[in-house]
Amino acid sequence: HDVQQLFLSTSSYSIKRELLKVLRSQPLPDGDVGGELLDVCFTLSQSGVAPVGLRMYALDMVYRFCVVYPELKPELVAVLEDIVAEPPSVGIKGWAKRLLLQLAKLNG
Repeated sequence: HDVQQLFLSTSSYSIKRELLKVLRSQPLPDGDVGGELLDVCFTLSQSGVAPVGLRMYALDMVYRFCVVYPELKPELVAVLEDIVAEPPSVGIKGWAKRLLLQLAKLNG
């Protein structure tokens, strides 16, 4: 839980990116911390100023929440479709397309 709190409290994009890498290998938090983490990741994934790498890891974290909470799927699909339509890097477009395919395979 310390990693999650550090992620939520730091304003450094590079530290957030590295902490998301660590959080990918941990169980999803629940309760208030999980809700905050999800909100921050949704915000970062749509940010026009956050670095592409951070946005990609934030999208991955939101996808993990969608696996557990399928009711979030439509919101993530909308964000991913916007990313595919905008002119960011090829890397994030590919990441978004991959997540769209994975979401399509989820039940619900």
